[in-house]
Amino acid sequence: DIQEWISGTPRILGEELLIIAKELVLPSGKRLDLLAVDKQGSLVVIELKRDDSGSDVEWQTIKYASYCSSFTQDEIYKTFAEYLGSNDDDAQVKIEEFIDSELEELNQKQRIILVSKEFHSEVISAVLWLREFEIDISCIRLTPHLDCSDSLFINSDIIIPLPEAKDYIQ
Repeated sequence: DIQEWISGTPRILGEELLIIAKELVLPSGKRLDLLAVDKQGSLVVIELKRDDSGSDVEWQTIKYASYCSSFTQDEIYKTFAEYLGSNDDDAQVKIEEFIDSELEELNQKQRIILVSKEFHSEVISAVLWLREFEIDISCIRLTPHLDCSDSLFINSDIIIPLPEAKDYIQ
């Protein structure tokens, strides 16, 4: 299960992330696949698609990110505590230890990571356009491989933004 694998090893997405919720039910009844915090204290909405990104995944995640943008620190701690099966204080300590910034920076920005085996050209076009307007959205392609003993390996490629392009983006 890709979701379980990423929640247990979020580094596969190319950076250190702290997963704070899985299958988070939003007021609309929709389920956000994974919610994380990055080292800068931004909330990261991670949407997983097994085979194909579909043609409206970027819109779906924009709605999720807009909802999460209003989370208070206390709501973030409560969400993480539920995920951990712990209490709010323990969740707060874990977040404080994880982020490299002050707690005041928590959820000042939101990001989106789309993860799929393949991406529709419409999604790629929309993601590139959104990035022009400084929406922090990225696409990561996961490609499964079987070795000669039928062990499963997953290759992770950041396709947007191109890793080598980061040096040229201000």
